[in-house]
Amino acid sequence: RKVPFLFKLYMDACMAWAQMYWKYTHQNWSKVIWSDEAYIHLGDNQGRIYITHHTDEEYVNDCLVPVFKQSPVRVMVWGCIMEGRRVHWLCWNTQEAREEA
Repeated sequence: RKVPFLFKLYMDACMAWAQMYWKYTHQNWSKVIWSDEAYIHLGDNQGRIYITHHTDEEYVNDCLVPVFKQSPVRVMVWGCIMEGRRVHWLCWNTQEAREEA
């Protein structure tokens, strides 16, 4: 399983945060808003593709996966969750934002 690398400083900060809030009740947590953002490159590869073939089939079309240049279109999405509320995602086309700046 692949996991992101965390420096000891980050692990210590996570542990300190957990120890600070371990006694929070459901009522306390219901007042918290969690948010995150991500960049998405349109047309990104969705993961590794495995193809099995015989040695003499290396260049047979049915055994090939075409590779395309990465899309220059990149969008940023942001959203948040909280108890009992639905929040709409916000989306920015970062290429358009750069051109406007």
